[in-house]
Amino acid sequence: MHIDHPYGGFVQMIPLTTPLMHGMCEGAKIEIDGMPYMGPQQSLFFSGFTIELLTAHGSILHFDVRFQHHTIVMNNFHDGHWHCEERFALPFCIGSHFHLKLKNHPGHFAIHVNGMHVAHFHHRGNPHHITAFHIRGDVAVHKICYHNFSHPVVCTPAPVVMAPPPVVVAPPVVVPPPVYVPPPPVMVATAPAVVVVDDHHHHHHGGAAAVAGVAAGAIVGTAVLGAVSSSSRPQKTLVI
Repeated sequence: MHIDHPYGGFVQMIPLTTPLMHGMCEGAKIEIDGMPYMGPQQSLFFSGFTIELLTAHGSILHFDVRFQHHTIVMNNFHDGHWHCEERFALPFCIGSHFHLKLKNHPGHFAIHVNGMHVAHFHHRGNPHHITAFHIRGDVAVHKICYHNFSHPVVCTPAPVVMAPPPVVVAPPVVVPPPVYVPPPPVMVATAPAVVVVDDHHHHHHGGAAAVAGVAAGAIVGTAVLGAVSSSSRPQKTLVI
């Protein structure tokens, strides 16, 4: 019997468990099309995926892909105990599509990846006692096909756990420092320059006399007027 996985495109319901009601008979075959990806830690050390053939007492086949060690580790788990590991070269690459074929032969399981033989794993229990196929980890599954099974196979995805939305934190508001504005310069009024003109002399009081201010100009003006009244020569006062 050839059964395609009922979900189109890449299946996001990982982990995925498919019940196998009567186990795997001789010649039964499971084919998987998928692609491994980088784990949540974005590191090969934490990336990988696992395929298992489950029984009522554990796992008759544990197929563990470990990118951090560039290794496939195969084992079985029975009544709470792991048994002897077998290690094989890693044929998978992060981000690359793969086609895996797992077939039950008399006395062993044969595993091929992309048409290349990867491993034989001798039976460590009766394949007819297999109750489910299971896959989990950092892998996107496109299709799973079941060949030569004596019963309909119904795929049962595990519940999807939605990640909470990311928390958006607003950036802090930066308040610019106050801008110092200097006060306008103080303007000091200066007295006009006084020029005293007589018939023979021309006196120009400027510069320091001008800076003396309005009061100094007033004093000079008074002195000039006194001089005019006491002199016989006429004098003229020009204010510039």
